[in-house]
Amino acid sequence: DTTWANYSSVELFTEGSILMEEEFWHEAERVWAYAMKTRPKNRVAKFKRAVCMSEIGEDWPATKALLEEVTQGGLTLRYDPFNPNQTFPPVDAWLWLANAEHRMGEFDLARKHVDSFLAKAGERHGSTEWASKILAEVRFAERQLDNPTDAFVSSMSVNSEGNETHPVLTADGQVMFFSSDRARSNGSNHGRVDPNTKTHYYDIYRTELQQDSTWEEPEYLNMGIRNHAKVIGSDAFGQKLIVLDDDGWTHELKTTELWERGWTVAEPFYLDRTIPNEGEIVFFPNKNRLIASVKMRRGEGGFDLFESALDAEGRWSKLKSLGNQVNTWGDEITPFVAADGVTVFFASNGLTSMGGLDVYRTTRNASGGWTEPEHLGAPINSVDDDMAFVIGAKGEVGYLASRRDVKRGDLQLFEVSMNGAPSLEQEVVILSLDAENLDNDVQPELLIVKDANTGDVIQRVERENTEDVFNLILPTGRDYVVESAEAPLPGEDAVPQAPAIRRTLKVSEDLAPEVIALTFEEVFLEVESKDEPQNEVAENVADTAPFVVRAPEKLNTDDTLVMDSDTEKAIVEEAPVEEAPVDQALVAEKTPNSEVVNEEAAVAAEKPSADSITPAKEGKATN
Repeated sequence: DTTWANYSSVELFTEGSILMEEEFWHEAERVWAYAMKTRPKNRVAKFKRAVCMSEIGEDWPATKALLEEVTQGGLTLRYDPFNPNQTFPPVDAWLWLANAEHRMGEFDLARKHVDSFLAKAGERHGSTEWASKILAEVRFAERQLDNPTDAFVSSMSVNSEGNETHPVLTADGQVMFFSSDRARSNGSNHGRVDPNTKTHYYDIYRTELQQDSTWEEPEYLNMGIRNHAKVIGSDAFGQKLIVLDDDGWTHELKTTELWERGWTVAEPFYLDRTIPNEGEIVFFPNKNRLIASVKMRRGEGGFDLFESALDAEGRWSKLKSLGNQVNTWGDEITPFVAADGVTVFFASNGLTSMGGLDVYRTTRNASGGWTEPEHLGAPINSVDDDMAFVIGAKGEVGYLASRRDVKRGDLQLFEVSMNGAPSLEQEVVILSLDAENLDNDVQPELLIVKDANTGDVIQRVERENTEDVFNLILPTGRDYVVESAEAPLPGEDAVPQAPAIRRTLKVSEDLAPEVIALTFEEVFLEVESKDEPQNEVAENVADTAPFVVRAPEKLNTDDTLVMDSDTEKAIVEEAPVEEAPVDQALVAEKTPNSEVVNEEAAVAAEKPSADSITPAKEGKATN
């Protein structure tokens, strides 16, 4: 206020208008608020402030009240937004009011004020298309709210009094990263605020899912970014992050990696001269393709979605649009590639929506293109902004950022129990192989996963940075060959060698999405045969019968769980059953063994007792 007190009314008008052109909505709103103090009857200043508040989207009731004042007087068809002597607001004020009422769920009032605009403006006005869009969104929102899916949406416990946005989830659903402008628990960001929003700069936080299905207290991650730090994407298991360094003027993508001592300082993210270092970039689970949300002159308009693939020489192809079925005149943002590698979720305000940004789903079709986006419906979507949807490999629980049901319209994180709502197109299992007990000279540097029928490489899986674990994502209903490989040194080409270990895995199409943990020795038994020459070991392993991947064992529903008062330990008592002659071949076929069953040993396997059940090892990254 002290600075603006020295401005003339013309200078103040010019300052506010320039800030709006540059989309510094918070700063512009403060300029127009000051202008209203000095000229309380100026409806143009009120209108411009209401536009800024609409773009911010944090207080729809206050925005509506301001626009009601604006529309109480005359409105003009000849409005010049850069004319400081303009005395009448534009007729578009009716649409801004209808938009606010739409976001508040006041559909009848929104229709009424769209009609007021059309009666004044006629059919040739430049905002007629926007009027039609508001009416279409109102009708669509009413249909969706009248016919909701079975999904259940609830606010997450990790939310604060500030903004939380951009959840990033590991494929196993165990670790989440997100961005927040909350005050740090140690007060280290006190006084460090964005000059535009007057709130704290965004930081990146990490939280982990506990055994009781609650999320632990979020942990602040220091990655050496001084201004806004927003997490954009991650590899499948949270070892590498793509983050956005935003100082309010420039936006640069950077990357950071997790090691035993914590996260590395974020460095500029550069893939190839064909891939821009801006916008949002997410990778497919196999890391050989990516989706980018960027503004490009050859796009459909605003932010659009593009894809790129890695060729045999290790170069990224030029960005290719996902097509005008997906991209619109509006913005397509916050893409997320699901664990199946064929399903992409994103947010758009250009497709038919309930209001603002809504979440959609598209899948890769047989010809290599993308299907028409599918709206996820209510209650996953609302009449306000919904974005950044993510979901784990099981397809049961998702998460998103939304402005719904919050006091000030801040972005908050919500959990979505899908309950049969559309999720992953293809079912997958995550196979977590623990190689901790292997000697360093036996432990492979890289696992190559191939399609057993075609020989195509499906994945190249490196050992996790902080644990001796290899995580494989395998679509069900296929056979795979998993073999070891040596990682070439930087600048050197890989020399073809016979794999030291090799095994065929059979993944039944009847296997439900699951995270299956087991030791390396359970799959590659021959790695323990140290008396045999290495080439003989490889040959023996190649000839060994394939492993059949099965779900982890669970307690029989007929078992009774009681508590021993002396030891305070859970004891499982098997319900008595009648003994009957058993066909051993049938037992071998139907009895679950452990997470992975060796078909050679299955014939002789007996049903394990409850005491022999070993819980799956949790393969989680640690700081």
